[in-house]
Amino acid sequence: MQNNIQQFFSFLVLCCAFAVFSAFDQPAIGKAGSCQAPATSVVAQGTNYVTFGVETPAPLYEYHYVRKSDNTQSGTMTSSNGTITIGGLSSGAYDFYFRSICEDNGVSEYIVVELIL
Repeated sequence: MQNNIQQFFSFLVLCCAFAVFSAFDQPAIGKAGSCQAPATSVVAQGTNYVTFGVETPAPLYEYHYVRKSDNTQSGTMTSSNGTITIGGLSSGAYDFYFRSICEDNGVSEYIVVELIL
């Protein structure tokens, strides 16, 4: 009987620890794929800038980019529908990532646009 009680309490402690630690693993924004991804198009492009047209059914979208030659990453920025210009870019190949932020704090899958400046 004593052994069963010890096993039960060990199991209970393990479950509580799992619940506490798994709570820290949750992202601030909800589940990916919970809304429609934005539609993106290149409106203008120069030697050190690119302008995108972005349309999303969600109220906002977020975007960031990565320069492929050295994996330099921008911070994540947020905007609403319309055009955005990203300037101050060095020449080279880039991946630009866009995703919708839904009203329920969910997010869409990323749309990736590859460009060479």
